[in-house]
Amino acid sequence: MYQQGIRAVIFASSPVSLEHLAALAGRGLFIVTFDRRFHEGDFANVDCVTVDNVHGSAMATRHLLDLGHRRIGFLSGPIETESRNDRYDGYRRALAAADIAPRRNWLWEGPGDGGRDFGDAGAADQGRAGALELLSRPEPVTAIVAINDMYALGAYAAVRSAGLKVGSDLSIVGFDDIVLAGLVEPGLTTIRQPIRLMAKSAVNRLVGHLHPGTGAGSVGRGDFKPELVVRGSTGRPRD
Repeated sequence: MYQQGIRAVIFASSPVSLEHLAALAGRGLFIVTFDRRFHEGDFANVDCVTVDNVHGSAMATRHLLDLGHRRIGFLSGPIETESRNDRYDGYRRALAAADIAPRRNWLWEGPGDGGRDFGDAGAADQGRAGALELLSRPEPVTAIVAINDMYALGAYAAVRSAGLKVGSDLSIVGFDDIVLAGLVEPGLTTIRQPIRLMAKSAVNRLVGHLHPGTGAGSVGRGDFKPELVVRGSTGRPRD
């Protein structure tokens, strides 16, 4: 893309490090990262747009704690991107604040076959497989914080195949608030990201860099605030 004359990109990924882009950044490529915080030491021509993933995941976990859950699982693929790290960190922080030590058997981060799929295509299948495994472990979890809504919807399928009910036998919280979250039954409790505002901000920052003086541009690096949307997929744990 750089060789074709592109001088600014929205990088729709959240790697912890951008060192692999250092050479291009040094040649003048402007980068807006999506779903990644600005890091000390990042290049001067890097801007960032993200939601506060730590706070969002902590909100999801606290919601389950407030309902009375104490065995809360975390359902994810490989925790290797910054957004996944932050969401896992928020989950652990909320448990720690409630004096609960997270157990290793409450975490599922992939099938263990070395897969590194971060896309949505296989997320529902991954969510189903992970939720079934969490339910089969000793002292199974009574609630799950899923890394995103597609994983959460996969967990719905796991609950049904186990002969259980979402919201009463297992509570599930997603992250994103995609359209399907409000269409499934019961509706998915999730953390809403203001995706349209985030996308508009990313484009404005890119345009403002390429065309100074147009009124577009960065309003300062910072996180957008997530919102907890409560629907029917969460409830009090069974006795």
